[in-house]
Amino acid sequence: MTTSSTSQLVKDGVTYNLNGTEATEREVASTVTGDSNNVLTIPSTVTDADGKVYTVTAVCQTGNNKNIKKIVFPNTVKTISGYFNSWTGLTEFTVPSTVQTAAMALQYDTGLKRLTFEEGVTAIKMNSMVIGDSALTEINIPSSLRDIKSSYTFRGATGLTSFDIPEGMTFEGIGDFSGCTSLKSVTLPKSMTTIEGSAFGGCTALKKVTCKSPITEIGSYAFQDCSALVSAPFTSDAVKIGEGAFQRCRALASVDLSAAETIDDYAFYQCYANDGTTKTGLAAVKLCDSLTSIGGEAFCHDYLLTDIGDLPDSLATIGSYAFWNCPLGKTLTIPDSVTEIGEGAFGNYNDNNSNIENIVIGNGLKTLNDEVFQNADN
Repeated sequence: MTTSSTSQLVKDGVTYNLNGTEATEREVASTVTGDSNNVLTIPSTVTDADGKVYTVTAVCQTGNNKNIKKIVFPNTVKTISGYFNSWTGLTEFTVPSTVQTAAMALQYDTGLKRLTFEEGVTAIKMNSMVIGDSALTEINIPSSLRDIKSSYTFRGATGLTSFDIPEGMTFEGIGDFSGCTSLKSVTLPKSMTTIEGSAFGGCTALKKVTCKSPITEIGSYAFQDCSALVSAPFTSDAVKIGEGAFQRCRALASVDLSAAETIDDYAFYQCYANDGTTKTGLAAVKLCDSLTSIGGEAFCHDYLLTDIGDLPDSLATIGSYAFWNCPLGKTLTIPDSVTEIGEGAFGNYNDNNSNIENIVIGNGLKTLNDEVFQNADN
C-alpha cells in the first residue's frame, strides 16, 4: 500500500521525505519485518500516487525496529545518517561504496555481529557509533577510509578482539577504541605518528600494540587502565607523554622514555598491582637526556619502581608527589638545572618503602618544601 502527501510518502511501512526528484528514507515502522529472512531492501526509486518517480539518494533513520536482521541499501544512496539505535534484531550492517561519509549511529544493537564499510567509504562521522554493541566482533575497514571525524567512534564494542588501522587513516577526535574490553591487539599504520587522547583507555585485555612508524606523541589517558599491557616499546620515540597516558597499566614492568622531553601529570600513576600473592608493576624507567619536566604524581604509587637512572641535567621542574611511594635507588641526585620540586615529590607513606640513603641537591633550588622527602628516613 502506498500513501502520499506533498512532502512525504509511506510505502510498505517505510516513510520517505520527497524533495524535487529525490527521496530520503526517514523511518522504518516498528512492525516492518522485511522478507522471509527478515531482510529489508530499500528500493532505488519510489513512486507517489501521481506516478512521479523519486530516486532514493539518502537515509536519515529516526524509527526503531527490532525485527529486521539486515538492510540492503540501493546503489543510488549517497548518505546514511540518523539513528538505528536498539535495533536488537540487526545482525549485520553494510555501508555501501556509494556512501562517502558514514554518519549513522548503531548504538545498543545487541545482536549486531558484523559491521562493514565497503571500499569507497572515505570517512566516519558519528560519536559513539557502536557503544553497547556487545556482540560486535568484526569491523571491516576499507583501504579507502581516511578520516575518523568523530570521538569514541568504536567505544564500547566489547566483543572486538583485534583491529588493523588502514594506511593513511587519521583521527580528529578522542577515545575511538576506549572501552573495547576484549581488544587484545591493534596495529597502527606507517602514517600514524601520534596516538590520540583516550584512544585505548579501558581496553583491559590489550596486550600488544604494533606501530609501523615511530610514535612521537602519546595523548592524555591514551592507555589508561590497560591492565594487561606488559610492554610499550613504542614509547621510545615519544617526545611528549600526555596526562594519565599509562595510568594504572599494572602489568607494565619497564618503559623507555629516552625521547620524552615532557612527562605530564599522572602519566604512569599507580602502575602497580598486588593480588596478595604476586606483585607486578613498573620497576624501571629510562629517562631522556633532554627531559625538562616531570608532572605531578607522574609515577605516584609505583611501589616497585627502583630504577630511574640519573635525573638529567636538563630537568627544571618535578611536580608534587611525582615519585610518591616509589622506593627508587640508594642515591638520589638533584641536578643544578632543577629550580622547583613540589611537595611530597620523593616522599612515602612510611620509611619502609624507601631505598634512598643519600641525597645530593644541586644549587638551582632556592627553597625546598620540608615534605619533599617525607618519610625517606633511611
